Amino acid sequence: MTTHEANPLKGIFPGADEFFNALFGGLSSTSTSPFTPKIKETAEYVEYKFPLPGVSQDKVVPVAKDRLLTVSIKDSKSGNNKTVYRVLLKSGLDHENAVAECKDGMLTIQIPFSENRAGVKVGFGKLREEPAEAAQTETI
Repeated sequence: MTTHEANPLKGIFPGADEFFNALFGGLSSTSTSPFTPKIKETAEYVEYKFPLPGVSQDKVVPVAKDRLLTVSIKDSKSGNNKTVYRVLLKSGLDHENAVAECKDGMLTIQIPFSENRAGVKVGFGKLREEPAEAAQTETI
C-alpha cells in the first residue's frame, strides 16, 4: 500500500499559480510550448536553442527586451503573433547584438555578454540633497 503525504497548503491559495503566471507572464523556461529550450554558455555569449518543428524562419519573431526573451510565431490567418516561449535572461547580456537563425526546426539565438558584464563600480561621494517634503513622505 502506498501512502501519499497531504499537502498542507492545498486549497488555502486557490489560483495562486494562475495569479503568478499572469503577473509575471509565465517566466518559466517555457510558456505554451511542450518543448524545453536548451541553454549553453560560452566565454563570449549565451546560446538559446528552441525546438520549433515545422516553423519556417519567416514566421518566427524573437524579441529580447530588458531581461526577457520572447519567441512568438506569426499567425498567417489572423496576422497576430502567438507567444510560444518566454525565458528570463541572464544579466550582463548585450541584447543589441543578438543574432538568430531558424534552421531544420531549431531556433538558435546567441546573445553576447556586454563589455561591462562584471558590473560598474559605484563610487563614494556626497549624496544629493533631497527636498524636505519628499523626505517626510517617503519612509523605508
